Amino acid sequence: MTTKDKNTLDDELSRLINLSGKMRMLSHRAVMSAQQSVLDPSSHNRAISVFNNSLDEFKLIKTALEKGEASLGISAQAAQTVNGHTDIANATPTLERFIFLADRLSADLQDDDVAASQLSGLADFVSHELLTALNAVTASVSQCLHNLLDDRRAVEKNVRNAMFEAVQSISDVSRKVKLISLNATVEAARAGEHGRGFAVIAQEIRILSENAAVSSKQIAGQLSKLN
Repeated sequence: MTTKDKNTLDDELSRLINLSGKMRMLSHRAVMSAQQSVLDPSSHNRAISVFNNSLDEFKLIKTALEKGEASLGISAQAAQTVNGHTDIANATPTLERFIFLADRLSADLQDDDVAASQLSGLADFVSHELLTALNAVTASVSQCLHNLLDDRRAVEKNVRNAMFEAVQSISDVSRKVKLISLNATVEAARAGEHGRGFAVIAQEIRILSENAAVSSKQIAGQLSKLN
C-alpha cells in the first residue's frame, strides 16, 4: 500500500465516522418531519419530502458502511476495514429494523390515523435502540481508525529501528575498513618503491571509508528526527 493509499484510507475512515454520526441526525429528522406531516396538514407535502430524503440518505450511508459508496467518497476497501468489527455487525439488524419501520410509515403517511399510531413506536425506537446502535457504530469506526494508525506507527517504528541497525553496521564496517587502509598504508611505506601503487589504493579506500562514515552519520541524524 502506497503512502497515498494509506492517506486515502485514513480520510475515508474519518469520513465514515462523520457519516455514521450523521445517521443519528437523519433518523431524528425523519421522525420530526413525520410528526410535522401528521400535526400540520399545511406542511404535509414538504414534511413528507424531508422524511423521504432523510430516509434515502440514511440508506445510502448504510450502504457505504457495508460495501462502500462512490458518491460519498467511501471505497470498498474502507468498508471492508470496518465490516469485520463485531459491534458494527451487531448493530446492522437495528439499522435494518429502522429502515423497515420508516419505509412502512412512509407508505402510510397519507393516512393520519395510521401514521400517528406508527409514529409513536418509531420515535421510541429511534431514541433508544437505534441511538444505541448508531453510537456503537461510530465508536467502532473510530476504533478501526485508531487501530490502523497504531499498527502503522508500529510498522514505521520497526522500519526505523531496522534502518538504524543497518546504518550502524555501515558505520562499523567503515571504521574497520579505515583501520585496514591505515595498516595497508604502513605496509606500503615499508615496501618502499614497490609499495607506492598499493599506497594509492589504500588512500582511496580510506577516503571511501570516511565518506561512508559521514553519510551514515547524516542518515542516522535524519532518522532521529522521525522519532
